[in-house]
Amino acid sequence: MIYTITFNPALGFIAGFTGDEIERGVKTLGFSSDFIRIKEGMSRINVKLKSNEESKINGMGGASRIVLGMIVGAMMSIDMGGPFNKAAYVFGTAQLAEGNFEVMAAVLIGAVTGALILSLLKKNLNEEERQ
Repeated sequence: MIYTITFNPALGFIAGFTGDEIERGVKTLGFSSDFIRIKEGMSRINVKLKSNEESKINGMGGASRIVLGMIVGAMMSIDMGGPFNKAAYVFGTAQLAEGNFEVMAAVLIGAVTGALILSLLKKNLNEEERQ
């Protein structure tokens, strides 16, 4: 059986020393690249692996998950039923459908945290502030 292996070029944004090393490493391995060099910033490489029998592998790093969780959690807790809250919930539901359970967990934590803080502060608020 003869297998044909084709490689797509490495794509991404590269900057600074790290970008130089990534580009050098890719060329050393014999892969082609089509990087976009930026003057200031951070290097970012997106990787997708796919063959005829397996599915794609594409993941988000740990720090990115934490930042995304903080953003959607904050969106859930800042307006209690308003547009930010709804946008975060819809995004979390869409990610849940894709199998990314961590996003919906952050959404629900943000919702519960906002409600918990309000219930704890309720006794210190006057009638006008409660409205």
